[in-house]
Amino acid sequence: GEYKAGSYDSDSFILVTLGTGVGGGIILGGKLITGVNNAAGEIGHMTIDMDGEPCGCGKNGCFESYGSASALIRHAREATGENITEAKEVFDRAAAGEKIFAQILEDYTTHLAVGLANLINIFGPAYICIGGGVSLAGDALLQPVREKTYAMMYAKAAQRKPQIILAKLCNDAGILGAAWLEE
Repeated sequence: GEYKAGSYDSDSFILVTLGTGVGGGIILGGKLITGVNNAAGEIGHMTIDMDGEPCGCGKNGCFESYGSASALIRHAREATGENITEAKEVFDRAAAGEKIFAQILEDYTTHLAVGLANLINIFGPAYICIGGGVSLAGDALLQPVREKTYAMMYAKAAQRKPQIILAKLCNDAGILGAAWLEE
């Protein structure tokens, strides 16, 4: 949905949604990659830390265990002992100068960058588009994620770096994409 509605100037595009989990959609050659079982794009279950935290899928160290809004909230609760209920609160309190929240975001954006750099290294997209609830943090999310991702990608000296941008459709991309698939 994001790819079709966004009128992007490339046929290589990855959407990463950061919400309860981490979701994804991969467009290469202008076509949605679905895989043999129509389940390709499950980027949330790409391992980013072999000895990492348990994931709901039964594996350890999944991207989702570190990059989702749920993970950000869980890490904030664990670090502070407070009943944090929204990712927005973590961003707000970091912006207000609370050092523990700044460190939580530092760790979060680093893990996010690991996952994004892996996607860039594998697929070489022109765009990585970030959607979902966490994307509402805007530049507070994008600035550190871009910087860290570009430092981790293999082709650091490439003339054209993938653009890491915010989704235009925010949370409506999935429903519109599903409707377009039915056409």
